[in-house]
Amino acid sequence: MQHEVVVPELDLDGASLSLSGWLVKSGVQVVPGDPICEVCAGDIVVEVGARYEGIFQRESLEVDQQLQTGMRLGLIEQPEAGDF
Repeated sequence: MQHEVVVPELDLDGASLSLSGWLVKSGVQVVPGDPICEVCAGDIVVEVGARYEGIFQRESLEVDQQLQTGMRLGLIEQPEAGDF
């Protein structure tokens, strides 16, 4: 099963969002709460965390790239039951 990791709603009207840094590489095992990347909105930096356990595969986004709320940052792949 795959779960999307997206840019969260930050409630910062009119703020320009950008990717300020990756904290996890593709192929890394993550658990809920693990920080995946940082999103910058003006002077505010927010960590985007994993909401699921699994293997993270990031999108081909570059640092300083402009983002929009809901934009996909990557996927977390969970093994299906019996795939152990």
